[in-house]
Amino acid sequence: MHWYERFKRTEGLMTPADGALLYALATSAVLDTGCKHVVELGVYRGRSACALGAACRDTGATLFGYDIWGTVPSTQKSGSEEMATKALALADLTDCVRILTGDSADAGRSWAYGRVAMVFIDASHTYEAASADIVAWSKHIPPGGILALHDVNCPAVQKAIDDNVPKSEFRHIGSIGVVGAYRRPMEGEK
Repeated sequence: MHWYERFKRTEGLMTPADGALLYALATSAVLDTGCKHVVELGVYRGRSACALGAACRDTGATLFGYDIWGTVPSTQKSGSEEMATKALALADLTDCVRILTGDSADAGRSWAYGRVAMVFIDASHTYEAASADIVAWSKHIPPGGILALHDVNCPAVQKAIDDNVPKSEFRHIGSIGVVGAYRRPMEGEK
């Protein structure tokens, strides 16, 4: 099944336009940077992972998806991890996606796999958590790479962006719906 069809059939909060945007951003970031890693923070039921995973498959990259499934009481019986795993399998993306359980900011602080073409943040929407994710992961994004965030219309997320995305290091390249994207300029770009 084509990833977009699987995306549309997977329960989640992302719109089809969001999915198409994530696919385009990840594809561009991998091709522009040459980096073979894309990271998603907050996989939920796998809808956005279908879009990002398809971009990884099509560019020879790997998606690392982090979520806190089962590590806090509210996530222990949600079934979201199983739904995500099933969605990725039905979209034939299991060979290019690694789903990991754990705190997203901790994962960024301990990341040891090199540069990341794109980081998509859609984990906790508190100011503190979004700030921690931005700080922990933005340092891994090279020139040409993308930092994208979901729910930029949420006041806490927008404040985290305003306070933690370094304006001298990232340029806002646009927002569609509730997804905002920031690009680290290539050498010589204004």
